[in-house]
Amino acid sequence: MSLVELELNKASYLVNVDLPLKTKRHLESLGLVSGQEIEILSKDNRGLIIKIKESRLALDYGTASKLTVRKGE
Repeated sequence: MSLVELELNKASYLVNVDLPLKTKRHLESLGLVSGQEIEILSKDNRGLIIKIKESRLALDYGTASKLTVRKGE
């Protein structure tokens, strides 16, 4: 499922990033790597804010829709 489909405040794990290599590498440098636990903190009409480890990251819907996640237990 896409990251944008997740509910707020539900743990999930990143499975795949379907973006150009340059963008993918940039997101990896920010902590978005396969297997990393992430959580959506907020959504609005411009995008969403996710929690990665103890950091927050803002993503637009176009980018977030290219991130495949699986729900956490």
